[in-house]
Amino acid sequence: MDLKGDYKAALIALRPKGIIWEVKEDSVTDHRLDLQAEMFARVHVRTDDLFKEADKRNTKELLDKWEDVFNLPSEGSYEDRITALNRAAFARRQDIPFYLYLMEMNGSRGHIREHCPFMFGFSAFGSPDECGQYEIIYYWEVIVTAGADENIANLKKLFNLYKQSDTVLTFIDRREESGV
Repeated sequence: MDLKGDYKAALIALRPKGIIWEVKEDSVTDHRLDLQAEMFARVHVRTDDLFKEADKRNTKELLDKWEDVFNLPSEGSYEDRITALNRAAFARRQDIPFYLYLMEMNGSRGHIREHCPFMFGFSAFGSPDECGQYEIIYYWEVIVTAGADENIANLKKLFNLYKQSDTVLTFIDRREESGV
């Protein structure tokens, strides 16, 4: 059954029970339920499209809005505009999933363990996450479990290029332990 049929069946199921509420084929009520079901199906499809448009990597209708967010000009072909948008979005990311994506694109695998300095009121003395000086905000251990030597050397350069200035990176090579 299609989406419109699903909505029509739901509308019929929501009607009160009884002979007077039964929907006869080609009646005014049947046509009215068809129209309502079609409207709900259209709204459903547009809502799905909106979720797709929220992904800036392949947006079409909301491209102008995304360009406003990143202060980009609205000129050029679609391909040029979407490339500029993705470049601007890529340049501002500095979260752990971004670095894991860099690791994957570089041909290596691993994970990142994040530590934080002791913060009075939040941390407990002797906490396993506590380490470092108070002016350094982030301590990351980049644990590499797979990848070639040249990939890992390139990965270190990329991470140091894109990391925040207040982040200290430590690379731990666990390739032998993982059997790769």
